[in-house]
Amino acid sequence: MSPPTQGIWAIVLLVLTIAAAAVFGYRVLGLYRLLRLGRDESRVDQPWRRLRDEIVVYLGQRKLLKRPYYIRGVGHALIFWGFLVITWGSADLLLRGIVGWQLPFTDTAAYAWILDIFAVAVLVSVVVAVFRRAVLRPPRMHRVPEGYVILTLIGFLMLTLLVFESAAIAATRDELGQLLRVFPPVAAALAPLISTAAGPAIFAGAWWAHVVTILAFAVYLPRTKHLHIVTTLPNVFFRSSRPRGALQLIDDIENQETFGAANVRDFSWKQLLDGYTCTECGRCSDNCPALATGKTLDPQKIVLDIRDQLLREGPKLLADAKAETTAPAHWVETKPDELWACTTCAACVEACPVTIEHIDKIVDMRRSLTLMEGAAPPEAQRAMTNIERAGNPWGEARATRGDWAEGLGIPTFAEKPDAEYLYFVGCAASYDRRNQRVARALASILKSAGVSFAILGAAETCNGDPARRMGNEYLFQLQAQQNIETLNAAA
Repeated sequence: MSPPTQGIWAIVLLVLTIAAAAVFGYRVLGLYRLLRLGRDESRVDQPWRRLRDEIVVYLGQRKLLKRPYYIRGVGHALIFWGFLVITWGSADLLLRGIVGWQLPFTDTAAYAWILDIFAVAVLVSVVVAVFRRAVLRPPRMHRVPEGYVILTLIGFLMLTLLVFESAAIAATRDELGQLLRVFPPVAAALAPLISTAAGPAIFAGAWWAHVVTILAFAVYLPRTKHLHIVTTLPNVFFRSSRPRGALQLIDDIENQETFGAANVRDFSWKQLLDGYTCTECGRCSDNCPALATGKTLDPQKIVLDIRDQLLREGPKLLADAKAETTAPAHWVETKPDELWACTTCAACVEACPVTIEHIDKIVDMRRSLTLMEGAAPPEAQRAMTNIERAGNPWGEARATRGDWAEGLGIPTFAEKPDAEYLYFVGCAASYDRRNQRVARALASILKSAGVSFAILGAAETCNGDPARRMGNEYLFQLQAQQNIETLNAAA
């Protein structure tokens, strides 16, 4: 059935579409300008892997469909897939209504069936989502009015879609008995409820209600957390290609004037994009071991605090590049003790369905606290001092580093320079009694297997990773360089 946009109504639709696009574009441009306040960071390596992520993580919703979130993950995935299908149809409606153009595939029976089925699936998912918000009320879910507004808009879009499809069938049907064979099932099942005479009027009303809701959705979307519908695509594409757990290196550290995130501008543009993309689903918080043991850290809150700071202080920075802002580590809700509670285990990163990188933000704020303010907690400061002086976080004597191997006949490289392999033991296995048992067991296995190996003994020192995760990148790089020189000498 032709769109009800004959004559002046095509101009009305054109004006409404231009107005909605202008409002949407203005808001998105403003958000993009705030994003560009962040420091530059290249995220275009490994393009084929990034393309794979778009297919598997973004389109396939792989990270969403994980236990124990599988059921609600399916509901969200259906809404997402329905959004993609209906967006194509919505673009077709606008083009046909304004200029009479038709997008490919939209006039096929297959697309009509897909649209019909997804409309029902999305409606069911919306009802479940509302029930979960209003009745089940998960403790970490942010229950704000905008969530209900978005769900209402989505549900209304699906209802109006089914109504105008059914009305179109009712207005143009020839034989009622052929409906189920020719037309999409749900719309065909509803069509008999609409008389042929009333069909055109109901079609026009539902069609306009659907189109106006689409435009209202576009206007409202960029001002809500549901902007993630748009930002998830680039966020997945630009996610870090570093191995999980590896931290960002500070290049040319000797010549740096600032360290970490002393200012919202010190976050990278990707770290700021993470804030736009957060769905507030709470999965990162559910999986955080620190939060589970009663610590003050909440990974989701950290991401949202950074986003809120950007939205509040960003316009001031755009107007004056030298404007003073609050250090993120001290921003309104975020407190340093939250940052120090993090174990950097990356459980939050693994759980996030939209590939937000929480750890880099936390470590960057720690770097600012440690290297710029000298504000590390006493325990952390003591551990870093011990690493620098004694080569281990506990301050144990360097000379006793190899004592765990006494009586096992394990040579050092000084005693066996032709050993084929080096066993780098590490601080925990060298000094901690429980971990020493692990080192002894591994050494026994290697010896039984006839592997030629040796240890560094007292020449070994801390790899610096604890200092790095506490924010002292400078000490980490010193330790790393010392280990490189030791390994080169052994080789």
